Amino acid sequence: MKKTLVLVIVAGMLLAGAGMAESITVIPNPHVVVNSGGTSENKFTNTFLYRIGAAFTPQDVIDVHKYDLIAVQGFRWAQVNRNTWGELKKLNPDILIFPYYGSHSNDNNDDKTNPYKSGMGRWNISRGHSMGNTNTDNPDLFYLTSSGNRISAGPAWPRSWVLDYGDPKVHQYWLEAYITDNVNKPWEADGVMLDTVPIRLTGLDGVPTGYFDAKWQTDMQSYLNALSKELANHNKIIWGNTGVIKTQDDIDAYIGLDNIKNPIYMGNSEGAFVSGWGRGDCQFVAERVWLKQVEVSRHIHHMKYGMQSFVKHERSGFEHSNTGTDNYSKSVTVKDALWYGLCSYHLGKNTVDNNTYFSFTANTYSDAVYYDEYDIDLGNAIDTFKVTNISGNNIYCREFEKGYVYVNPTRNNVLNIPLPETCKQLTHTNFKNDPATISNTTTINLVSHRGTFLLKSDGKVSLEDFAVLAAW
Repeated sequence: MKKTLVLVIVAGMLLAGAGMAESITVIPNPHVVVNSGGTSENKFTNTFLYRIGAAFTPQDVIDVHKYDLIAVQGFRWAQVNRNTWGELKKLNPDILIFPYYGSHSNDNNDDKTNPYKSGMGRWNISRGHSMGNTNTDNPDLFYLTSSGNRISAGPAWPRSWVLDYGDPKVHQYWLEAYITDNVNKPWEADGVMLDTVPIRLTGLDGVPTGYFDAKWQTDMQSYLNALSKELANHNKIIWGNTGVIKTQDDIDAYIGLDNIKNPIYMGNSEGAFVSGWGRGDCQFVAERVWLKQVEVSRHIHHMKYGMQSFVKHERSGFEHSNTGTDNYSKSVTVKDALWYGLCSYHLGKNTVDNNTYFSFTANTYSDAVYYDEYDIDLGNAIDTFKVTNISGNNIYCREFEKGYVYVNPTRNNVLNIPLPETCKQLTHTNFKNDPATISNTTTINLVSHRGTFLLKSDGKVSLEDFAVLAAW
């Protein structure tokens, strides 16, 4: 395939620390541009993605290769030229690929013929495991209720049963199953995306006998520590879906996980800032909860921390019509939700360790894209976020070298917010434009649950700092 090198200027995408535009490779899709260099260490927005559900296609490789981390079912490895992982890394050598793996034992998943299915299987059939199967040979692997029953993982996992994560025997069983099925196989990748490993005791259909939240945390830390330590011997890393932040206790639990002896590569919070759970097409959490979600990343130093925003998957019309209602019965678009989540991420991003990642999904995990907003770049952070009260409403702001991020997490629209200097306000309709065409302003308005990027109008931002996506 012939590739053409071009010099571009991406409107709204500031090239960090560069005095000239980078050379890029344009691939056949006219809406996609591939940066020729750069890693997550110098990116303004570090990104991750769930791409789980449908068959992986060559177009998917083009659409999602710019992500830093991607979770995908292991059996998708052969669907693009019998080397899906290799095709992704051709376009982005730095992408890390994590085949999806469930943490529970599933009574509907023996994996008799498919060793790289999304879980360890072996419910009634051991498939050669030295410890036998999970159901009848190892009944002591499971948490039990006070009545002696196994515990379902919840309504979303009615036939999955929670293991006793603090038991070294569980660690041993899982590790043998995973290593046997995935290490030194054609489908092995950089690590494993381990789903449903919450650091707080929530969402289960029963409570383990004698258990309380602090012991659950200790057990989960023990489990992830053991897995991380052993998989490192096989050059594998762990990304865990470790639970959403709602309270200070949740933050404390994340701090505990971050400080285990063998920290996992990344823990992510599914449903940060805005989610598809609950009422409406998307749900904005209350300001007090939102603030905890903003603050947590500054406490994380040893692992990476992922913030995932999304809107309701089940209502297919929302992502296609691009309009809907939130949990307050107010009008909202998909791009409104994206910008709110992305701006909230940048308010709290740990720019010292640069270990904070973001993801947004507007439909099912089967159909994901890379949003061009991820290429906006305001440079290095000048300070941590600040809060200003305007007419009883808290407006949050963070300054960067080339601009500002503002977020209104309140239920009220706030008008005439004074800016610290003259700026140009970016929106999802103008962020790719020549900045010279964007008007200067000294005040902005922010609707309830909205976020925005601003460019400084001090001469530091010039046309050479921008580019227009080739053939957009």
